[in-house]
Amino acid sequence: MPSEQDIPLYTTDPTTGELVPVENGQYLSPAEIERRRYFQKKKQQQAIRHAANDERTRKFGNFTFCRYTLSAPFWADMSNADLVRLFYLSTCMLYKRDTLYYSNGRQLTADSLPEVLQTSESTCRRFLAAMEQQDYLQIEDGAVTMNTEYFARQSIRHWIGDDRSFIRVYHNAYRYLYRQLKNKQRGQLAYLIRMIPYLHEERNIVCANTFAHDADRITPLDDKRICEAVEYNPNQSARLMKDLQALHLENGQPAFIYNAEQRCFIVHPALFYEGDAQGAVLRDMNENHENA
Repeated sequence: MPSEQDIPLYTTDPTTGELVPVENGQYLSPAEIERRRYFQKKKQQQAIRHAANDERTRKFGNFTFCRYTLSAPFWADMSNADLVRLFYLSTCMLYKRDTLYYSNGRQLTADSLPEVLQTSESTCRRFLAAMEQQDYLQIEDGAVTMNTEYFARQSIRHWIGDDRSFIRVYHNAYRYLYRQLKNKQRGQLAYLIRMIPYLHEERNIVCANTFAHDADRITPLDDKRICEAVEYNPNQSARLMKDLQALHLENGQPAFIYNAEQRCFIVHPALFYEGDAQGAVLRDMNENHENA
């Protein structure tokens, strides 16, 4: 049996929760001390993440996670109209729920969707039938639920480690743009959605190497390559860039902008964003305005 000289005496500081050596404290083995320190550090890291999430929500509002495969996103063969509507419905998810609700907490029904999506009943029926067939939505007893393999408002730890990526879809910005655009104009949102696999994880630059750690190594896509990526006629790239740069969020900021100094296109991080450096993205966007 080890002596007191072999095992240090520790107790818990009542103000900091840290283990401190004292006389007449607890007998703790080095392994137990290390275990407690590990979980204390983990708790502190979780608190930092929660604080960052709270700050992000305060600034940009609620969001839904969207999961997709980089090489073949699930929307590749979906029409622009259906894609835009599906993403809109993803903003109707409540936390830890897969059933769709109004913002006031009242449950959405299949019958209410034409009004919600601002479409005709026939168009909505066709859309719902297609989404059910492709297993993105399910309708049961009138309630509409999302497939949480693609959209979720909850912890996504179980997503981490597979071959798919995820991005946050911010409710306020997406709903505002959807409602501001006329039916025929909403396809513009689809082109922004189709850029998601090309958004740099931190800088939100539309680029070829989305995980480049060094900003100087990011390879932006020019207007014609963006058109190719989103399946738009490259010969009409000027038209698409003009239409997308005309989209503005409720605060007047552009949803899509060209940074002349960095020679790159950027999607506003209050719309779609993966990383934790939204402030840096906003500085890049504001820098462009200041130098214009």
